[in-house]
Amino acid sequence: MAAESTSFYNDDAYPHRLDNGPKEASDDLARLLADSQFPLEPSLGKHLPTTVSGTTITGGPAQDNEVPLRTGQAAVSRLMIAWTQPAADTACAERYTEAMQTGQYWLKQHRSPKVRGAWASEALAQFCRAQDVAPTDTNTQCQLSELLAECYYHLGQWEKAFQYANKALALGKTANRMPGTAHTILGLYYVKHHVLPQAKHHLGLGGQHDRVLGALAQWHLLQLCMKTRPNPQPSLRSVKHVLTDIAQNTTHWAQATRAALGMVQRYRTCPQRLSWQEGLTFCQTLIEALQAENQQDAEKELALLKTLRQQFPGMSSLLLMQGHVHQSLGNIDDALHHYTLAIKHKPTCEMAWLEKAALLEHLGQFEAAYEAYQKLIQLSPANAEYYCHLGNMAFKLERPQETMRLYQLALRYGHDKPWKATVAISLSRLYRDFEHNLPACEMTLTLATQLDPSNQDAFIQLGLCLYEQANYAGAEQVYHQALQLNNLSESNKAQLQCSLGFLHWLKQNEKEAIACYQQAITLDTAYDIPHNNLGVIYLDANGRTHDAIACFEQAIAVNPTYAMAHFNLGRAHSVLGNRLQAAKAFRQASTLNQLTCELDKDDLNDRLEALFDV
Repeated sequence: MAAESTSFYNDDAYPHRLDNGPKEASDDLARLLADSQFPLEPSLGKHLPTTVSGTTITGGPAQDNEVPLRTGQAAVSRLMIAWTQPAADTACAERYTEAMQTGQYWLKQHRSPKVRGAWASEALAQFCRAQDVAPTDTNTQCQLSELLAECYYHLGQWEKAFQYANKALALGKTANRMPGTAHTILGLYYVKHHVLPQAKHHLGLGGQHDRVLGALAQWHLLQLCMKTRPNPQPSLRSVKHVLTDIAQNTTHWAQATRAALGMVQRYRTCPQRLSWQEGLTFCQTLIEALQAENQQDAEKELALLKTLRQQFPGMSSLLLMQGHVHQSLGNIDDALHHYTLAIKHKPTCEMAWLEKAALLEHLGQFEAAYEAYQKLIQLSPANAEYYCHLGNMAFKLERPQETMRLYQLALRYGHDKPWKATVAISLSRLYRDFEHNLPACEMTLTLATQLDPSNQDAFIQLGLCLYEQANYAGAEQVYHQALQLNNLSESNKAQLQCSLGFLHWLKQNEKEAIACYQQAITLDTAYDIPHNNLGVIYLDANGRTHDAIACFEQAIAVNPTYAMAHFNLGRAHSVLGNRLQAAKAFRQASTLNQLTCELDKDDLNDRLEALFDV
């Protein structure tokens, strides 16, 4: 009955969970962060572990159930055989192509954080073989030099990486080619040797070639600036710039970096401001915590967040994150405590109020949740979802008039049409069930169908409202419209066919009614009502008593607590003179009716007495 802001039929759904971390790490940024740790001396086979589906892969080839490499490895094996046992007439061009494809395959595996291992050496071996038979044109030589430079970089052989990167740049000028990776490798080389001007130049050019490499370039450059400045400035401009760039140029890690950026920006309003060193320390520790969250290591995440809280006590967002972790672990009291602390640090923090209100609602403390949502509306008077949340609490507190007023305000301030359609449906139920105002219910449901023409529930409820007003033609038209919806589920199609069957029955169109009920049963055999209604037509209109009994028994098999089906089964046995079976069915119907109240008690008693009235 009550509306939910996101899921109107799930009291546990909270639409505005603060999501300070990613649900899955971007392969590219995970690689960049792994490579960004100082000292910049990657050695063979040494990489940060990356969690894939709960399994940490630290080196060596992946298992089949981890990363699907079998097809690619088979192809590589064939190419390796072609190299070790080349046919006499194999052309150099073919050998070059095979070596390049094999080397690029292994290099791709090395780059991927999902497939950690010493693949760079395999790639290097193939590129060296390709070098022996490579065409002499400058474009090919430029590409090959760049790939060799990257392999040597991954293997930690900086001088050779530097040599081939410079060669790629020289050839690129002649071939009119932009070797962006070579620029980045040169930039990282100069970062390693603390040569700031050349590092800035090459990293900037590398970032233009590849936006993700650009994020890596700025990250390294920022660390270099921080290391070379004798007195770091208390400004976060560069930290914010790096985080913004990473957030804009990566996919799955955008949430993590935006979260870090948001905290850094908010912290600037505190009396204490972050220095360069503090900003980098904060961001790196926070990303570690978010990685721990992604790996579902709550204890590690809590420890890292606690460390950050000790270092930066003024950040309410850290309190929120701690609250989320405690809530995920089931530590409800601790979660509520941290949300309350976040509000104490920043009374205008809407997210803290929302998290606290949602948790209080989950605990069944509706009055306290009501007050928290009221505070949210004071902070943001035009937020439609806050009015909806407050309306839900008013409904839980049995204040239907206030609930209707708040839902109306939600409709006024809302912008998302499908969301407003769902609110309108909940409002219509209040008009029907509490005010018994069917015209207002019809008007609100009509609005819902206009706001979201694909909302099947709006059409179903509108048809029911028209039926209750004896507007059978209008109800039939609405049901036919609903059947044309593309997103209609089989169960809802069955419900609509059953409703159409009932309308045909009211108009004494028995043939059409039977067809609709049979169609409903075909669509959903577990739907009890069409079995019962079809049995009523067989019993009362067609004289097919045995068929009617089969329908009633099927309805009872689907729903043993269906009092109406037990009652109709008793009527059918009465017609056949089966008094004992009829009495048993009537007594069962009477027992169930005490819970469902769908039958007339006096009628039941009269039928029982008539069975044995001599």
